Amino acid sequence: MKKLLPFFLLPISLFSQNFFAVDKLALNTPPGKTISIKTLSDYLCAEQPNEIHKARALYAWVTLNIAYVDSTGGRELWATPEYTKRQAPTKVLQNRTAVCQGYANLFCALMGEAGLPCEVVTGLVKNPDGDVEQIGHAWAVARISGEWYLFDPTWGVPPPGLSRWKVIDKYFMANPVEFVLTHLPDDPVWQLLENPVTERRFVQYSEEENLAFLREENEGEFKFRDTLEQWASMDSLTRKFTTESRVLRFNGSNERVIFGLGQSYWGLFFELVNRLDSITTEAIMTETLEIDTTWFDAQIDLMERYHNRSRALFEQLETPERIEKAQRFYTPKDVAALLEKIRGDMRTGYFEYLHHGMPEGVLEARQIAQLRYQAQLARLAYQQAARIINCSKMAGHCFDITHNRSLVAIQLARRQLRFAQDLANENTAVKSLKTIGLILGEARALFLQAIEDCEYMRRRPPHFAFLEERIASAKQGLLTLRACEIRTQRAILSSDLEEVLTSQKLSSRKAEHLMEKMTAIGRSMSGLKDTIKNAAPALGTEFAKIALFNLQLENFSLQFNLANLRYRIVQHDLNMAISKSNLQAQRAEIRYDANLAIQTLKEATAALDYLEDTGRLPASSINQKQQQVNKLFKALREFLEGF
Repeated sequence: MKKLLPFFLLPISLFSQNFFAVDKLALNTPPGKTISIKTLSDYLCAEQPNEIHKARALYAWVTLNIAYVDSTGGRELWATPEYTKRQAPTKVLQNRTAVCQGYANLFCALMGEAGLPCEVVTGLVKNPDGDVEQIGHAWAVARISGEWYLFDPTWGVPPPGLSRWKVIDKYFMANPVEFVLTHLPDDPVWQLLENPVTERRFVQYSEEENLAFLREENEGEFKFRDTLEQWASMDSLTRKFTTESRVLRFNGSNERVIFGLGQSYWGLFFELVNRLDSITTEAIMTETLEIDTTWFDAQIDLMERYHNRSRALFEQLETPERIEKAQRFYTPKDVAALLEKIRGDMRTGYFEYLHHGMPEGVLEARQIAQLRYQAQLARLAYQQAARIINCSKMAGHCFDITHNRSLVAIQLARRQLRFAQDLANENTAVKSLKTIGLILGEARALFLQAIEDCEYMRRRPPHFAFLEERIASAKQGLLTLRACEIRTQRAILSSDLEEVLTSQKLSSRKAEHLMEKMTAIGRSMSGLKDTIKNAAPALGTEFAKIALFNLQLENFSLQFNLANLRYRIVQHDLNMAISKSNLQAQRAEIRYDANLAIQTLKEATAALDYLEDTGRLPASSINQKQQQVNKLFKALREFLEGF
């Protein structure tokens, strides 16, 4: 019994469809609608009445707008990662050039955006003269209204001449029986036939003989629909392994097929790299995308499995040319570095999400701990990657490592510095001294790491303006950190100072020790002020103004309290001299110390004048401080006049 040719696979209405309007829409698509795969797919499919018309619009656009350009000079397709990248859908859309792989990739990407399942198929093709091309070919299958159909957008490109702008129907939803006469997929399921043609028959027999074979009733029918239903229900990895097993059973001795399978795993590997890169880039840039780290880790594990399977297939190769091509892919060491780099990116993205969601002001200790944890995980991953990455081969990834590491370092250091500044006050400095020290130590290391990373990036072209800004920001942070250390040193003396100033009986040793420490802090403040003034042109005048204001505020408190302490010591020395009846011998020294207290108070007045000139302090605060200074001045003058 003869079998009828399975034209029933095509909807009866397809032959009566009028695609003139659809093809015209594709031909006259405005440039603004082609900026992305989604934009283009949405535009072409928006007004289409059914899935067939959507597929036609997308097929027509690809065949009419993409030029066939083979940059390999006719060598075997899919040979290197670089070549694969050039055939990626976004690159094809951008460049408007491709080979068969690129045509199929773009068509399937557009179909996917339209909600139509689509798969790229690889295999052999037979030319009109009967010769079989051994370099391989790529086309597509898509599911429309519940059925799978065949498309070859490469062979569907109109020839040059008057018909260049007319869509070729033959390879749009092609009939499987006719299609298999010229296209033999590596995976027999994509023949969409219950009696698939073997590679031996495809190569050795003529189209007429194969057509006669397909018309015959044969045993061992291949239930491809059942196979595809099962395949569609599998997860991506199981689907891939199942396909591989079927392909190797069908073409297990063909090195082209083995190499193609290995390369297809690399294609999946790079797809995941690009997908995860786009996620982390969005998370880092927008700071509002929360990454599902459990899912993300699973995708990284999947990438590793794709790589391992690809390497296992490549190890079966025996042809020197194909072995050489396989060696152009990433080595296990390259992959290990890339996986760690992507893990670092994931943690950086999650850090940015947390950082953005926290208030701008002082954070709680638990919030700082959350940021530190993510930053540490990112830093560890980047360190692992940096130790083994080949930067001459993966320059972009090396740049990302240093860029992201420096970004997180500066942001975390700023948060820690702000937290330490909040603790470095009279009420909490003493009991938080260890915590402040640890936080500032970490912050300093982070600022220095950021500067080192930025200097590394700055030494390598291209040169980015943000690097100068980031280096300046880190240097600003280091100066602010030093100011915080000085403030902490002053604050931890506050309780001892209060005790000395208010106690009935003065401990000379304790007072002298306090005075030495406060004098040393004053010298540190003076040196830091000079450093900030000198660095103002490079670090920004606004930063310098704020930093100097804060230092002068600290300096006022320090000098005023130091003047008070000197006055207290002078009073104590006078009482001791009187009690010991040697006032005459001590008079000059006591007068000198009193004058030194006045000089110190003048330094406090100068700091107060600076604060008043900035206009940053309320007038009431300035008046209150001025009254305190005047009161102490009066006391010192009266002391000297009556002495």
